[in-house]
Amino acid sequence: MNNMISILLPTYNEKENIVRLINHIESVVKRENLKSEIVVVDDNSPDGTADVVRKLNKKYGNIKVFVRSKKLGIGSAHHFGYQKARGGIIIAMDTDLSHDPEQIVDMVKKINQGYDIVAGSRHIKGSYYEIKNPQTRKKHLASKIGNILTTLISGVPIHDFTNGFRAIRKKVVKNLKTESTGNSFLMEFIVKAHKKGYKVTEIPVTFKDRKFGQSKLQLEKEAFKYIRDLVKYSIA
Repeated sequence: MNNMISILLPTYNEKENIVRLINHIESVVKRENLKSEIVVVDDNSPDGTADVVRKLNKKYGNIKVFVRSKKLGIGSAHHFGYQKARGGIIIAMDTDLSHDPEQIVDMVKKINQGYDIVAGSRHIKGSYYEIKNPQTRKKHLASKIGNILTTLISGVPIHDFTNGFRAIRKKVVKNLKTESTGNSFLMEFIVKAHKKGYKVTEIPVTFKDRKFGQSKLQLEKEAFKYIRDLVKYSIA
């Protein structure tokens, strides 16, 4: 049995966040005695994110950096990272410090209970979604409404399809074909996995607003694509 954990970090201009995040992840896996690797998929960040990660690898020795030619989308980065991951369990996280590495342990425990996908949910009891300003309030409302709609249309019994914090068994990746390269990928993967009979569950997670750098999400632009893709993947 492959007991390695691959922690996937898609990056684009996250130089200010990546050092803090990786140091925290490394402290967690060391404390918990987890065999792990970190897979960084960087979309050719002009701020030098990849170079910073390469320097960190000299310290830790378990970090792989894959630099792509250009910005290809968060869904594309997830798909690419899933393929490159060597672990039996893949943990994907955002790199803007919105996710708490301490909760990696909770996800691994849930996978080891027999689940194939564990989604980190921002919309169930025990979760926390930080709202600091009108913009994050708008994102929170859009996320909540969008995820309620997704549950109703897809029939998948979870409450958060769009959070990038999740745990996946590698075998699911090998047996699933996806199409989306954008934010819809996060939903598409869960919906298609559920349709194939994989066991999907969720755990409450903390979601904090980024402190450094700028968000890449274009809410209005992505909303239409998301609804279109939700209908497409749910009725296919």
